[in-house]
Amino acid sequence: MGGVNVDALGAMLEEEARVADALAGVLRDERQAIVALQADTLLDCLARREALQEQLQALAQRRHAFLAGACGEPPPRVVALLPSLPPPAQRRVREAVRRLRRSLLAVRAGERQNRALASASLETTAELLHGLQALLPGTRYGADARLAPPAPIESLDRRA
Repeated sequence: MGGVNVDALGAMLEEEARVADALAGVLRDERQAIVALQADTLLDCLARREALQEQLQALAQRRHAFLAGACGEPPPRVVALLPSLPPPAQRRVREAVRRLRRSLLAVRAGERQNRALASASLETTAELLHGLQALLPGTRYGADARLAPPAPIESLDRRA
């Protein structure tokens, strides 16, 4: 492992895990906003989610550059470096990697749950619209979530 600063690497992995944990929390908030139909909260969650995803990507790129600088290109995976570390450093880095993996799994699970919930919500909305259109032919559903029934026949002009 030669030139790799184990303390710096451990701190980088821990910082990535903290950001991933924050992202998992935002995904939980996003899911609650979807269920509660809170559009403003959902938009806030989406903005926070995007910022945290960008931050997580930047941290991963920083770690990649750090390992490339210490070990050369292409940089090794962190777990590939473990055998070359002394036992105390191995334990610290291994635990940091495990924590990051757990955090990223929580993010992945949250994204999957939110995607399924949003998909189910859209399917339900489409089914409701289809049912309403069958009951009220010609009715449209506007972007403002209001039904616009067709004009009554009495109000139509013969010239139309």
